[in-house]
Formats: sequence, structure tokens, C-alpha cells
Amino acid sequence: MTSMVKSNTDILSHFHEPTFFPNQREILLQIQAAFNNGKKYIILEAGTGTGKGIVMKTTSEWFGSAHILTAQKSLQVQYTTHPPK
Repeated sequence: MTSMVKSNTDILSHFHEPTFFPNQREILLQIQAAFNNGKKYIILEAGTGTGKGIVMKTTSEWFGSAHILTAQKSLQVQYTTHPPK
């Protein structure tokens, strides 16, 4: 089975923050495992302050693209004004 991931690197190599928030590393590794096992879609539901935006940016950079859905205007602004590095 061919992976849909465009990058041959480890997802954590695309994490550009100095430290992880609690559970961020584990979330990213679970996302990587899901895609490597053939999953096509990821839905992440996590509480305020868990670093979902950083997880999204890291995953988007690792994967090569992403579609983000949010009903919150503040998150729309955050995601469009702070694109992945």
C-alpha cells in the first residue's frame, strides 16, 4: 500500500516549536500512524489550550496540504495569518 503522505520524513521533524504542549507529541504520532496505516481523513477534537493549531500546521507541512474546518472566526484568522513555516 502506498502512503498518501507526500513527505518521507517523520512528522515530528516538521514540528517547529521549542517545546510540546501536553499530549501534542502523542497526538502527532497517532496522526502519523493513522495515515501510514491507510487512513485518508483525520478529525481532531481537543480542548482549549491543547495546541490544535500547532498540530494542524505540523500535519499540514508533513502531509503537504490540509483542509481545516472551524466555525470560530478567531481560529480562521489564526490559521490564515500564521501559515506553516
